[in-house]
Amino acid sequence: MNARYRKLEVWQDAFSLAIEVYGLSEEIRENKDFGLLDQLRRSSISVFSNIAEGSECGSDARYRHYLQIAQGSLAEMQSQLEFAQRVYQLPSEEVELCMDKSHRVKAKLRALANYLSKGATSKSR
Repeated sequence: MNARYRKLEVWQDAFSLAIEVYGLSEEIRENKDFGLLDQLRRSSISVFSNIAEGSECGSDARYRHYLQIAQGSLAEMQSQLEFAQRVYQLPSEEVELCMDKSHRVKAKLRALANYLSKGATSKSR
């Protein structure tokens, strides 16, 4: 497994975040809310998956598109996590750690998208 995306800090952070979300979501499983459980876990997986998929597309424009999808999935995960915290009284400290990490991932996604945009601009000149 020598994929290029695995070296990206943003992919590593998003992957780690998904693992944390999985652990935190066990409380939802215990309450048998499988719809929310599935959606929360899928959205967390979608973040690092779209980073990986975009990195292999071959064009900066398509890569940026996948990074936008990753940002959308991240926002979806954040809102679902907040909902789950309120409904199932998930541990505030653990939720805050996940939210903080998700904000850092979001900033890195934007920075990578901006970098790719600048590369496309300089290539066209």
